[in-house]
Amino acid sequence: MVSPFAFHLLPFLALCLCVSVVNFSCGSKPADLRTLVPADALIYLETNDLGKTLGAVTENKVFHQLAVKKPDLSALDGIQLVVAVTGFETSEEHLTEENSILNFRPRFVAIAETHARNKLDEQAAARFEAEAER
Repeated sequence: MVSPFAFHLLPFLALCLCVSVVNFSCGSKPADLRTLVPADALIYLETNDLGKTLGAVTENKVFHQLAVKKPDLSALDGIQLVVAVTGFETSEEHLTEENSILNFRPRFVAIAETHARNKLDEQAAARFEAEAER
């Protein structure tokens, strides 16, 4: 005869196995954002951790002298960001025959991978495991 404890343990183990498979297969891997940027981009800037990159700027001695307070950048940790300039729009305003004003406006694209879905999935899995243990 099978004990009633085995009937409660089996679904829990199956749930743990499913969560583990999903967690490993949908892990937070860095995305290759270069594939999303137009191929004719003139300037390309990328960071794999926006919080760490901006943290290097805010830890600078000059920043501490000029800033009122240090910002909390923890919400930006792990966010990948790409900024690419794809071209320029120019316009010229003639003031006189010899003088004019030339304006350059960049056309750019910004792409961010927040990995928020993975964080939400981890939180949901933790809540589900806590409910299963009760």
